[in-house]
Amino acid sequence: MEKGTKIAIVCIVFGVLGIGVAYVFWIVPPPHPPIPEGAFVITDPLDGAEVTWRYVVKGNINEEVTLKQYPNADIYVLIYTVGTDAWWVQPPVTYSEGKWEVNCFFGRSGKDVGVQYNVCAILTEKKLIEGQIYTELPDHVAQSNIVSVIRK
Repeated sequence: MEKGTKIAIVCIVFGVLGIGVAYVFWIVPPPHPPIPEGAFVITDPLDGAEVTWRYVVKGNINEEVTLKQYPNADIYVLIYTVGTDAWWVQPPVTYSEGKWEVNCFFGRSGKDVGVQYNVCAILTEKKLIEGQIYTELPDHVAQSNIVSVIRK
């Protein structure tokens, strides 16, 4: 192989490697550190509590390690009816200074007494719409504890 051909091959190889390095360092965003346990929790209702048809679910979020890492993310609460495959997106969450809340629906008015529900909050960059139904929790960057409640 001629010297000029070898130089051309070396230049091509280093050029491809340089593009790969540039892609990794300049185009691919660095991964976020994991959300620590306890940084995103449901505080009310407590596990095993009884809830009414409409019940205000409340929680805390450590904004320093969640919302600042994911500035385009929102908090959503989803309600799962035990015995089905349906996670229901609840109305929009309001939050301020690390506290959040939402007035959730647990079944239907005048019906569904005694039914068990699971409650979970997620932090996601995906836009969810109230009333949407998912068979599993949508993609998310953080998830709260899951609280099991009974409708009274």
